[in-house]
Amino acid sequence: MLCRCRRSPAVSNKTKRNSPQSSGAPLLTITQVGNQAIVSWSPSVTGWTLQTNANLATPAWGNYLGTVVNNSVTSAPPPGNLFFRLKH
Repeated sequence: MLCRCRRSPAVSNKTKRNSPQSSGAPLLTITQVGNQAIVSWSPSVTGWTLQTNANLATPAWGNYLGTVVNNSVTSAPPPGNLFFRLKH
């Protein structure tokens, strides 16, 4: 499961993005509310780790370093691309 978060001044105050879902993976959703991006997946899902990568041409995935609460993170969108995935 891969989702991309990108700052865009043309985006409305509430935008929701989904990407193709891998078989068996929980649905990862990015919602923009105002100037915040909310990345989330079902709170009932356990055993998955949120990872990020700024460049898909590299295998540089790393665990999300911010706080995850009930399988949800909220932060300002990055200045460039930031891709998300769930790793089991």
